[in-house]
Amino acid sequence: MTLLAPPSAAASDAVFELDEVVSALRHVRLNWREASGRAREPAGRELPSPDTVSHIVDDLCGVLFPMRLGPPELRPLEEDVYVRRTLGQTLQFLQGQVRLELAQEARVRALAAQEQLALHDQARAISHALARALPSIRSQLDADVAAAFKTQPDTRSIEEVLLCSPGLRALIHHRIAHQLHLLGARLLARMVADLAHTRTGIDIHPGARIGAGCTIDHGTGLVIEHHAVLPAGTRLSGSVPARVQPGPATA
Repeated sequence: MTLLAPPSAAASDAVFELDEVVSALRHVRLNWREASGRAREPAGRELPSPDTVSHIVDDLCGVLFPMRLGPPELRPLEEDVYVRRTLGQTLQFLQGQVRLELAQEARVRALAAQEQLALHDQARAISHALARALPSIRSQLDADVAAAFKTQPDTRSIEEVLLCSPGLRALIHHRIAHQLHLLGARLLARMVADLAHTRTGIDIHPGARIGAGCTIDHGTGLVIEHHAVLPAGTRLSGSVPARVQPGPATA
């Protein structure tokens, strides 16, 4: 099959008569910004990027499980080097995204210029705090993986849980999102949760508190709400109310 080169912008304008559409879209945008009190847009991007957040999460998954979710060419003797390099780069990107969120919140709240100057330090502190929480997150996930392997008889190995279980992948995303939520980066937390929902079909609000050793089996369509509290060792499937008691599988 021969791939055709894309037409130039000028050619597209001529074929589709785009001037009117572009003008109308600009008019709608400006009306919305005026009505919502956002007539003055900042220079450059004003919100975190979903694509960047996706890359950050993928890199953090590799940092948490280097030999399972890291690069395929990685060798055990290189783990610490990979983790240090990847985490350092990822935290730089995360700090930038956190700062965008904090700057947006500052604009909405009309904070004074002096308060806005502190946003860089706040973003760095949040990113550093997430890094320090990663060992604890890994420990919780180890319990999640062990519980999933124990309760899913058709799963043949720990590696299969990590690579193939949507429930476990949703929990990895959630434990990162929940920490961001606790640290005050709540927009980024929601973006991580939405990413998990898109990838797994499992919708967990980042404010939900999920104990270690929880499992999600056949979780497509599962919704865990903001105020949900799941005790350690809970196994669940289907919609979850605000509070779940420990025990057998919850439908």
